[in-house]
Amino acid sequence: MKRQPVAVFKFLLYLILTQLSLAIVSPETTRLKYSTNLLVMPILDGYYYSFDSYRKVKKYLLILIVALASSNILMAQNKELDAIRNLQEFVNAAKKEDWKQAKQKNGITIITRKLELFDTINVRELMVKFMVSGSIDSILSMIKNPDKLKTWNYGIKKAKILKEMDTNWILHTVYKIPFPFSQQDLVASYSIGKRKDVIVISSKSTPDFIKPIKGITREGYNLSQWLLIPRNNGCFEIKFSAISITNSKIPRWIKDPLIQRMLLKSFGEFKNGFP
Repeated sequence: MKRQPVAVFKFLLYLILTQLSLAIVSPETTRLKYSTNLLVMPILDGYYYSFDSYRKVKKYLLILIVALASSNILMAQNKELDAIRNLQEFVNAAKKEDWKQAKQKNGITIITRKLELFDTINVRELMVKFMVSGSIDSILSMIKNPDKLKTWNYGIKKAKILKEMDTNWILHTVYKIPFPFSQQDLVASYSIGKRKDVIVISSKSTPDFIKPIKGITREGYNLSQWLLIPRNNGCFEIKFSAISITNSKIPRWIKDPLIQRMLLKSFGEFKNGFP
């Protein structure tokens, strides 16, 4: 997740200093010599600086203190946010509202709930639930293999594995975003684990792993999770959930129906991939 609190703070400091008019006063006579801007003021031996307006200084120093405090809080929160390794840890640390059903069709259910973290981060978690009959290997292949991923996920334009190590891989995904909105991509690190008899596939965005692509907006903070839960007769209940803290320029009243239709169509195709 790309954040620049230090750059923001420097800009505010620059803004404040350029607004402060200083006077150069002789220490022997305390006679006012001249006033000028701090950033273009020459260094003169035997003189010191005094502010020409106490109220102005107080005002801008207060702005500086507030900016510094806000910057420190933001950096501390960002550090804590970066320390969260997966979606489950995020959910465990957050305040949670009850799940609400958004859509249901052909055995596929979409539910959402609101999460709040650090009293300042408000995000919506989305989950898709359905059943399939197939082997673990075939299900994992549908999720991991870029070629198979593109056959069922209608929201994906391109997919490529950038790095692979046993049960871990880094995937670059370019989404299909309808005109006139800007295109988006995601670089995320995936890992496979197990909780008792449940297979867990977790992902966390790694936006700086490759350089940004011109004309494409990269997701800054994204977490997702697949749960493959064994049921009777060789069936698996699949739960896919995700959150994104990246600001979107697409209004929710436009985005939500598009996402829900795409999810129903995509996971319907996922189900059809199994006999």
